[in-house]
Amino acid sequence: MPPSALHARLNALLHPAFVSALLLLIVNDHLLKATFHNAITGKVSDFAGVFALAYFLAILVGRWPTLLHLIVALAFTWWKSPASQPFIDTWNTAPWFDIARVVDPTDLLALIVLPGSLAILRRARSAGTVARRAWLRWTVALIALLAFTATSRVSRRDVDLTYLSPVSADALVATVLARNGDADASDGGLMLVFEVEGCGQAWARFDVQAAGDLTQLRLRGVESRQCDVEAVAWEQLFNSLRPALSLIHARLLTPHPLTGAMPHPPYPDA
Repeated sequence: MPPSALHARLNALLHPAFVSALLLLIVNDHLLKATFHNAITGKVSDFAGVFALAYFLAILVGRWPTLLHLIVALAFTWWKSPASQPFIDTWNTAPWFDIARVVDPTDLLALIVLPGSLAILRRARSAGTVARRAWLRWTVALIALLAFTATSRVSRRDVDLTYLSPVSADALVATVLARNGDADASDGGLMLVFEVEGCGQAWARFDVQAAGDLTQLRLRGVESRQCDVEAVAWEQLFNSLRPALSLIHARLLTPHPLTGAMPHPPYPDA
């Protein structure tokens, strides 16, 4: 494909619908999530990201737009399912950046934007090419690549601490949500969302197992897309996590020699 044909296709990246979706993705990931960190902001990234990614790939390839939109739909479904976890685990053993996602079937609602992406793409291409400054279309393309990557990139800090909670395993998420916290059941465990003071939103990942009348929560790591958790002092990190743990009355079982974290007394009833 001659370079001029690619340049002509890249003009479609300046369509208001694509630019709006891209800006929404960036603003939501880097501002709205940190400010509100609720279910709505999580869904906004899915809707804007799916629309923009399918549109972008179809522009780059220059053919088979319907097939590419179908591939995006299948890839997104796989990404949002437990089937993608082995890939994520393998990727995160490499020296480059870590990635993460939350398994939530309701995220698949974002696929409803794909027919709109395909229709707008066809109209944009059939409207003919308009002369554009090369730097502008290539700048938008570069920003899009960075935005798609940043959506799944995370800062991660591994840890191994064990907590005990009197809340049953199947009631953990409901208990947190009922007390105005944020949590999700993820990959057979628990994801507990919390704010790192002065840094941003993060989430702690726990393996969950029944322990008699109690529930054992084994903290395996802390991750964030907004905060460099590797640079945060252990004391600050665990003090930030403690209010979220108090929602399920969890207490640290044993001290941890690397973090200096000490067993918490039982949290009082909220």
